[in-house]
Amino acid sequence: MDAPEFKELRYLEAGDKTALLDAVAGATGGRPSPRILEIGCGSGGVLLALAGRIPEAALLGVDISAANISEAERRARENGHAERARFQLADYLATPLGPCDVIYADSVLHLLGSPASPLLRKLSGDLAPGGSLVCTLPDARLFNRVLWLLRRVFRLLRCKALDAFFLFLAKSLHAGTYSEAQLRDRIPYMYILPAFRLDAALRRQIAAAGLEIVAETLLPHVSPGQPGHRLLVCRKPS
Repeated sequence: MDAPEFKELRYLEAGDKTALLDAVAGATGGRPSPRILEIGCGSGGVLLALAGRIPEAALLGVDISAANISEAERRARENGHAERARFQLADYLATPLGPCDVIYADSVLHLLGSPASPLLRKLSGDLAPGGSLVCTLPDARLFNRVLWLLRRVFRLLRCKALDAFFLFLAKSLHAGTYSEAQLRDRIPYMYILPAFRLDAALRRQIAAAGLEIVAETLLPHVSPGQPGHRLLVCRKPS
């Protein structure tokens, strides 16, 4: 393993991504040349780590942040993965991207602004037969409900001073990891409420979209500013 890949994996482990990487790699099912799509790829950490772990994979990351895509492309060139790991500035909901063997989305789907049913139908449609959706979603635990109540208050109080305060906190917590442009792009998430959460109703909608939950686990809750999540692996029948 060369030095850039090792640095990338260390970064991901520090951010508690190891279990997610394992889930994505396992979801390929041993396909010889799997096509893997990441929705909300950020600065490309997951896809670049997967490029080192699954050298035969074709990888595409999409994100609505130009700063994220620019940084992801820079890191791909630096890591020598620019030909296999591609990054695209795009709105997933408006962009046809299938068929994919694996679609990965970490704490993203509930923030896309779409109701669950049409989003799940698009995800299912973008998966090849036998393909898998690997995603993390917030559940209905008490902590999450309190956090979303606070975000409702933040939305009522939003002003330049509050945005500046959140940017100051972000710089203090993530200095050296993200650029200021990337951190500014993340400020709106302090005010966003989820379009849906993992509950009994969402499980029924997953099944109605033609997806089966084949694995599920609770993820460690590492940040008081973010909701707690569960990891799901959903499979589309062959």
